[in-house]
Amino acid sequence: MERIENAIKSRTQAQTLPFKLGNEAPEKAVADLEYMRQQCSEDGDKSVFVSATAFVFGKTREQALDTATTLKGTFDKLGFDGRMVRNDGIVRWAQSLPLNFAPSIADALKCEGIMPSSSAGCLLPVYGDHAGNARLNSYNTGSVFVTRRGAAHYFDPFISDSNYNGTIAASPGSGKSFVLQY
Repeated sequence: MERIENAIKSRTQAQTLPFKLGNEAPEKAVADLEYMRQQCSEDGDKSVFVSATAFVFGKTREQALDTATTLKGTFDKLGFDGRMVRNDGIVRWAQSLPLNFAPSIADALKCEGIMPSSSAGCLLPVYGDHAGNARLNSYNTGSVFVTRRGAAHYFDPFISDSNYNGTIAASPGSGKSFVLQY
C-alpha cells in the first residue's frame, strides 16, 4: 500500500523541473492509482505484482515477426505498453512456466506491474481460454502448448478439418502418459 501512496504523491506534487520526464498522463495515472487504493483498502483484496508477457511462435522468422508486430499494435490500441523483447526472451519464457517463477530473476527483469488481486484474478480465465493468435487460413492456428520435450504443439479442435488432435483428461496417476506413448 505504501508503494501506491508514494506513486500518488509523486504524481500530484507540482514538478519544478524545466523538462518533462516520460510520456505519462498524470491525471489518468492518478485515477488508476486511486482505483487501486480503493480496491486494496477493501477487505480481502491486496495489491499483487503481475508480470504479463505474451509469446508468439512462427515456423519462420518473418511469420514470428509479423505476429509480434500485430500483437504489439493490438496492445498499443488498447492502451497497454507493448514492447518487443530483444535479449531476454528465454528468461521471460522460463519465468512464465508453471512453478518456475523466481523473485530474484523478476527483480532483475523489472517488468512487473502492480494491480489489485481481484483484477489479476479476472485475467486468469483469459490466459486459460486463449484460442490462438494465428490467422484462420494458416497451418498454425490454435493454442500453443509446450510438450515435455520442449516442442511447440498447436491444438485447435474447432477450425481445421484436417486436425486430428485429441484431448485426454483424467485424474493424476491414472495413466494418461502411458496411453499417449503406447
